[in-house]
Amino acid sequence: MADDKLRAKVTQTPPAPPRLVNDWKVDMPAMRDWLAEFYLLTVVSSGLLDPVYQATQGNISFSALPDPEQTTVGRAQKTANLAWEAGEQFKEDLEADIKKFAFGGTFTITGAATSASPVFDQDLGTIEYFATATPSSGTGTPANDAFRVIAQTKGTGSIAFTVAGAPGVGNSVTYDYIVIGKFPKLRETEEA
Repeated sequence: MADDKLRAKVTQTPPAPPRLVNDWKVDMPAMRDWLAEFYLLTVVSSGLLDPVYQATQGNISFSALPDPEQTTVGRAQKTANLAWEAGEQFKEDLEADIKKFAFGGTFTITGAATSASPVFDQDLGTIEYFATATPSSGTGTPANDAFRVIAQTKGTGSIAFTVAGAPGVGNSVTYDYIVIGKFPKLRETEEA
């Protein structure tokens, strides 16, 4: 009954936010009332969320569950099919994520050098991966070209990054890199 009285107060147009006067004693009740009215209109009255079907943990009424005599085998099967499809999609997404690897590290190019080859912790068994490097810091006054990666040469156990120009004597540039791909052994079983 209290719900009906509250719903009767709600108009069909969302209420405009209240004008705040920088006095919390006035602003707080105005915001509370506005939020309550907005919630009632947009969520409760619209049917988006009916409080009758809400329950909190430990406060579940078995009498509110669907009556088995009013349900059909077809409806139950449809629900089961939807649950199965959702589970299968979740399984596919999870398996795809598990088959990926991602790791990274840092390397430094110093002086007259124009490349560096960070070594991976393990041999990947493939060069089918994505890698990128970005400069993270420099010491001294490195040349601008030393901050620009222009090439990468992939290996199964390392990768070589080449920059456009050397940092110069007494200078260095440190880069962060990341490598992302699929584990090759899992890729083989996937394709089989």
